[in-house]
Amino acid sequence: MTSNWDNSVNNISNNNDFEFSYLDATNNRSMDVRSGFSYFRGLDSSGSPISFPRSERRRIAIIDNTDPSTPIIRYNAIPQRDSLSASDVTELSAAINSITPAPLGLDFTTWQAGITFPLGLEGATADPDGDGDSNLFEFFAGTDPLDLHSRSSAEIRRENGTVTFQYQVAKDRIGVSHQLQTGALDSLQNFTPDSVEATPIDENLDLITVALPPGQKSFIRRILTIEP
Repeated sequence: MTSNWDNSVNNISNNNDFEFSYLDATNNRSMDVRSGFSYFRGLDSSGSPISFPRSERRRIAIIDNTDPSTPIIRYNAIPQRDSLSASDVTELSAAINSITPAPLGLDFTTWQAGITFPLGLEGATADPDGDGDSNLFEFFAGTDPLDLHSRSSAEIRRENGTVTFQYQVAKDRIGVSHQLQTGALDSLQNFTPDSVEATPIDENLDLITVALPPGQKSFIRRILTIEP
């Protein structure tokens, strides 16, 4: 992945006659690359750098690679002094901050592609291990969709006059909306809890505790939806 990213950046640099200078990344390139933009300093035309006046040897271009098929030049200018002015820094910062970093996390499609499901049982609503949790719920909870004994521990708890609902979630899941509903079985209504607490189970999982409305005897239902 990192190699492909570097190749793409270098190709853009070479095709535009820029002298490659810097990629916005830390040494841990596979994890800490700030996806979405690249930074170059170089020439606006071909030729040796020493053949150009000093004022023309500096060109700063910020290229937005959020969509690799359509790179967008967010900044392209030659500073007219040896060091950047305050206005240069302001314009550069605005160009960089106008690019939205790619969200960090695991979406359902990527998770799905990494598992060898039985034929026809890879869909969001399928339940290949027969444990009652669909693949989408297994994804959200961080459980194994092919292991009958790997299930999310969702339960209602009553303690000191307080009723809570607890369920497990994986910390890095993205692209899924989660909604709770409560009420009578034939008239469930969307419910936004006043109190939600996340307690770490381990480095990958959280236990979510939701306070339920007092004085009610009702059902509770969870709805997961893949976001478009």
